[in-house]
Amino acid sequence: MVKHCPTCHRDSKEARFFGEFCEHCMRDKLSKKLKDKIEIVKCKRCGKIYVTGQFMEETDDAMTVQVQREFKGYFVELLGYGDKEAKVAVTENIRGEDLTVHKVVELNWKKTMCTGCTRYLGGYYEAVIQLRGAPSRVQTMMGRISRYFERNSEYVSRIEEVDGGYDVFVSSKLLTAHFLEIQNIKPVISYTLYGLNRGKKVYRNTYAVRL
Repeated sequence: MVKHCPTCHRDSKEARFFGEFCEHCMRDKLSKKLKDKIEIVKCKRCGKIYVTGQFMEETDDAMTVQVQREFKGYFVELLGYGDKEAKVAVTENIRGEDLTVHKVVELNWKKTMCTGCTRYLGGYYEAVIQLRGAPSRVQTMMGRISRYFERNSEYVSRIEEVDGGYDVFVSSKLLTAHFLEIQNIKPVISYTLYGLNRGKKVYRNTYAVRL
């Protein structure tokens, strides 16, 4: 039996049908249900975007995850994007059959500051690495520290020259411990009370390193 679409009058000989309606009209309906604009939160300093509860580098994979979150209940493929818009393919499963719509959505970039950049600009640090010893070794170690923290999305807050070496102020106690372990360095550790966080004492660690 030949079906006729009640909206456009196409028949089932020239188009697939989903229930009473042809695929063309169903695509129109699906497209109208979908968002025309999505918001992307982006750090105005480092350029990272906010995806699944954290800031990460803006890559095609990260953007795909964020776009998929904006179209829950559908399978979404990011075909490409620019400063103002993104092209997506959105698929809905209807009665066991897939119906795909290609759609251009407007991108609304919400500029903010990520946690890391806010901490960096505020001079936040959790630990101090006191480097003492031969100047050449100290300089080499400072370079290693900076590169290691940068690769792991943390930072060196500042470096102060002191008698016999340098004090390196860094953003993460945990990452400092990992770095020193990798370098097979056993520092002398001391602790300074910094403040309270929800009633718990917060300490800054000092790692004395002789090179």
